[in-house]
Amino acid sequence: MNEPQKRITALLVVAIVALGLLWQSACARRPSTDSRADKPSDSVIRKHEEYIRKIQMELNQIDQQIEWLEREANKNGLKARARTRQAIIELNEKSAAAHQKLEHLKRSYSNQEAWNDIKGGVNAAMDDLKAAYQRAAFNLK
Repeated sequence: MNEPQKRITALLVVAIVALGLLWQSACARRPSTDSRADKPSDSVIRKHEEYIRKIQMELNQIDQQIEWLEREANKNGLKARARTRQAIIELNEKSAAAHQKLEHLKRSYSNQEAWNDIKGGVNAAMDDLKAAYQRAAFNLK
């Protein structure tokens, strides 16, 4: 090997070593994505599961009340059906939206910030659904 080739080889070795050191340094500073601290604790998971069960039971109950409302409207004749038809459509849409938000919430266990945001949306959807049901039930009377 002649002198220029030796210099180029030496520079390449130095460059490779420097890149390796830079890479190692960058990896050491990067936070681990598999940290146990990022995972929710068992107590947090239990609270999430309890909340999901509670909301699921409330949704099932409201869905049954919507079905009852529709049966009552049908029993009470054409005038009652006409008054409640749009309300029942709205209730079914709001119920579907609440079910969808709950499913989204079920998939967000690992991210507490996302859980809190989505939980707020679930709570708002449930409040909206309950209020719409109360209005529809009142109009049936």
